[in-house]
Amino acid sequence: VIQALNALKLKELKSKVVVDVFSMSEKEKAISIRTVFEDPEKTLSSETIKDFESKVVQALEKAGFPLRS
Repeated sequence: VIQALNALKLKELKSKVVVDVFSMSEKEKAISIRTVFEDPEKTLSSETIKDFESKVVQALEKAGFPLRS
C-alpha cells in the first residue's frame, strides 16, 4: 500500500500511514490509512484535496487494493 502511494510522487503528500488492519476472511484483509497533504507555500483548496484523494484511490485500486464502501 505504501509503495503504491510512494509511486504517486505527489510532493504535497507529506505523510502516509497504515493505521489499522482488519481481517475480513482467511484470504482478505481491509486496511485503514491516513494521508496528510500539505503545501508550505499556500493553502490547499478543497478541490485540490479532492483531486489528491481521487489520485490516491485510483493508485490503490490499480495496485490491487480496491476501495471498500
